[in-house]
Amino acid sequence: MPPSVFQCRSLVSLKLDTNCLTYSPSTSGCFPSLKYLHVTFRDYINERRVKIFLNCPALEDLTIVENVGGDVLELNISAPQLKTLTTDNLDCKFFVDAPRLENLNVNIDWPSLTSNYVLDNSKSLVKAKVHVKYIAPKHKHRYPSYVPNISKLLAGTSSVKYLTFLAPQYLEARYLPDYENLNQLELDLRCFCWDLVIELLKKCPSMKHLILNLHRTAWNHDYKPVNPPTLVPGCLSSHLKTVSMRGFHGEQEEVQVLKYLLNYGEVLNKITISTRNFVGNPACLTKEDLCKEILLFQKGSETCQVEVI
Repeated sequence: MPPSVFQCRSLVSLKLDTNCLTYSPSTSGCFPSLKYLHVTFRDYINERRVKIFLNCPALEDLTIVENVGGDVLELNISAPQLKTLTTDNLDCKFFVDAPRLENLNVNIDWPSLTSNYVLDNSKSLVKAKVHVKYIAPKHKHRYPSYVPNISKLLAGTSSVKYLTFLAPQYLEARYLPDYENLNQLELDLRCFCWDLVIELLKKCPSMKHLILNLHRTAWNHDYKPVNPPTLVPGCLSSHLKTVSMRGFHGEQEEVQVLKYLLNYGEVLNKITISTRNFVGNPACLTKEDLCKEILLFQKGSETCQVEVI
């Protein structure tokens, strides 16, 4: 690309698909008027250290997609006006300095041990979605643990109000920050890890809304059922107002989760159970049996309504 493109003052939106990108940023910055930038890196890019994001003064919306083999990319993103950042399949080292960042969507697909994700100066963050590639339990031994590599990324999301974790069973409580401002938490569960979920709830003392996306593969024989914990996170007794359980199949562990939330949710207003993909079998309850059993569960909140849809 000619240097004039990087300094063009009339360029507001750019979509770039490339495997060759060399740029030495000038002191005056890059893309002075650009607000929307979508970059897809293809194949083996010629430069590992990508510099076009170093100083983009007007950039508000940035999407980076990687389809790159070989070494890990190094990305430094400095954009004082950036509000939305989306990355997909990005195995890299990235450092983000975006004081006005409000929306973050990160899809991490098979990161290497050298990957590193750092969010700096992210106090304005409102919504964050972190998707970690799911690995079936029988294949997990083939891949090294990369949870520590995203710990700095998670630390940078501590100010969010709305947080979505996909495949959170790979997370560990010690890598999670305290989410003092969190209003809504959404978890995508392929196995129910009591310890992790309870630790998450403990770190979200003011959370009002909880969404659990349940997958049938979550309740399989690779995970041994355990008794619900006796520990009750503070948000259950003081703040949690609504719970949504999506993809409910009536498996024993799912019912156990429902019973726990009903029992200890002292200020709950409503629990919604979605059974649209409900498939009965000898090991599961029928819908009718489920509704009857729920009526017998002890409730911590007398005003809590349970809706089965």
